[in-house]
Amino acid sequence: MGGFFQQRVSLGAQRCRIRWGSMMAQEVIVVPLQLGGTGFQRPVPKPLEHFFHEALESNINTLYLRDVSRVMFFDYLTTLPIAKVLLDAQKPLGMPLERSLVVLGIWGPLVMGTLSRAVHTATSEFKTLPAGAKYLVLMEDQDLRVADRSIAIALGTEFATRGIIDWCVTGHRTASFMSYAAIFSNQPYGVHAALNFSKAYGFNRIKHLDKVHLSGIATESFPYSYYYKSNELEGKDINVFDHMIWPMKTTYVIFSMVDDDNPRQLTDHIVQLLIYRRVDFLVTRKQMDHGMLPLLYPSANVYFCLVAPRIAAIDLTGSLTRPFDWELWLLIGSMIAFLLAGQMLCQLNQSVQRKINHLLRSEPTGSLISVSFASFTFLLLECYLAKVTSFFLVYRFRADCDTLEEFFAQNIPIRLPDEHLALLSWINPDVAQSIRDRAVNASSCEEFSDQCAHLDTIDRATFMINNRVEIDTLVGHKPSYIVRETLGLSHQVYVYARGFPLIVQFHHALRRVYETGFVVRYDRLHQQRMFHGMNKLIAEDKSLRYEHLVSLWLFYGFGLLFATFMFMVELMTNALTKRILSSCLATTDDADEKHRQEFFIKM
Repeated sequence: MGGFFQQRVSLGAQRCRIRWGSMMAQEVIVVPLQLGGTGFQRPVPKPLEHFFHEALESNINTLYLRDVSRVMFFDYLTTLPIAKVLLDAQKPLGMPLERSLVVLGIWGPLVMGTLSRAVHTATSEFKTLPAGAKYLVLMEDQDLRVADRSIAIALGTEFATRGIIDWCVTGHRTASFMSYAAIFSNQPYGVHAALNFSKAYGFNRIKHLDKVHLSGIATESFPYSYYYKSNELEGKDINVFDHMIWPMKTTYVIFSMVDDDNPRQLTDHIVQLLIYRRVDFLVTRKQMDHGMLPLLYPSANVYFCLVAPRIAAIDLTGSLTRPFDWELWLLIGSMIAFLLAGQMLCQLNQSVQRKINHLLRSEPTGSLISVSFASFTFLLLECYLAKVTSFFLVYRFRADCDTLEEFFAQNIPIRLPDEHLALLSWINPDVAQSIRDRAVNASSCEEFSDQCAHLDTIDRATFMINNRVEIDTLVGHKPSYIVRETLGLSHQVYVYARGFPLIVQFHHALRRVYETGFVVRYDRLHQQRMFHGMNKLIAEDKSLRYEHLVSLWLFYGFGLLFATFMFMVELMTNALTKRILSSCLATTDDADEKHRQEFFIKM
């Protein structure tokens, strides 16, 4: 647009049609550049002449003139060596660029709504924050002398509502002074001084910052603002704002807001407070994008992760069989079968039994076999007991997931509140779809519960698990853990009230805080607090509870079951042996009786 207006055209005004962003095509007047022209005939107030001269030296490249044709130095304005846009009282400004100066005329009787209607008509197409153009309001000197303060406050409120910070008002006849008001949450800050461009739009347009009272709000979010061991808010953002505001000599107060039941409602409430300037800023950085609220981006990324519950289902069969691999189990089974077969053979064949007894009782073969068998049995049994105890105590639950693929394979429900829906658009589409497939309502389960997983930042999840989540005595560790593979990263911002007058000062202060290294210092402090409770021992009144002995009861029950099984096997074996022996003896007796009968018959 600037390049279009800088083209030279023929003398006289030329009408053309242009399109301003999203606004409909409208008719404006493009005034040709006349370097050094002297087309004006009426005197220009000296303060205004110096004002526009300083504006040209400040790299202003476009001049918007709206409803100023009645001023006595209008000819002077049309001959300034910059591109100009002329608009009447019914035309909106569009969206002026950053290096623009808007001269806005407001005329007529100062009745209720005159200033509001004029500003609203001029800025009716402001859908987002303006780019930072400078605004000069021209009014009748008599009106300003009568109601200087009230006009400045009214205009300041209207401009702040549109997100305009750099503005001032002066009389078009003498321009002996300028007035402007910076609107804060507690009270307006008014300035009445000689007309000066650098004073009106410079860095120190609010000189006495010690007279300004600011207010902010904070939410509990580690490591930015949280309660640690006292009732006072601590955190990285609290420290950052302390260092930003301290050089300004400004007093401020921070209000804490807590609403865990409905985070979405809390966010909407914060936005309303900032929109209507009930507070000046939000101390806790948040993931927010509102078109009319100024934002500052800290140079830090926020990483998101999945916090999953630990599955407490006991894998009893796996815990009992995992101490030995299948080859060793096959060897043990073969040995047991061989011994049982040998025992049955000894009971059936007396000669074999006598030979085995002779082998076991002879020296040194018997001692060697006995010692070897006892040693092997002892080592095997002790190794099994050690392994199975370890599995019962530590490895009887499923292992934690390291990757998102492992986590999604378990089909665990994921708690997904409304405020986390925007996060899904920033991560991998496949991962986002997997989360949507497993999403459940936020009211159905709580954070860090054993019923569902949830999305969280790594810092907050680590702090909450180590310091706020209690150890499950049945499991022996925390009931929640962080999946190692992260979901992605995003940028969180500091949010300020609409039309906050000190946004430029806070921008420079934030950069200074990062450059001086204060943020790194507080990062170390909060990292220590993050892992403070990781290895902390918990002393309880009852050091031994029933649930602590679950592994012992399981092993004891398994021992009884195994002993009963072996006893039943032995009973069945003895019964079977006796039955076989009795049948053999009965057969032998029948044969002997038959032989005796045959013998007596022959006799």
